[in-house]
Amino acid sequence: RGLGDVYKRQGYQAACEKGFVSDEAFLTDYLKDPSAKLSEIAGSKQRSKMAFKLKKDEDVADMIEFLKTK
Repeated sequence: RGLGDVYKRQGYQAACEKGFVSDEAFLTDYLKDPSAKLSEIAGSKQRSKMAFKLKKDEDVADMIEFLKTK
């Protein structure tokens, strides 16, 4: 199962249809403001199911490093 499949299942269909890539640059923006990033990609207002935003750059970097280990 690919990452795109997970996003589709979580209601991120509009972003998936635009062919977004979940790379480090995407994650950096997404973790800071998930709904804004999905809306930008989809070209229409979208709502993320992520319940929090990471405000500090250090927290974003730490989360990305953690995700790389999974």
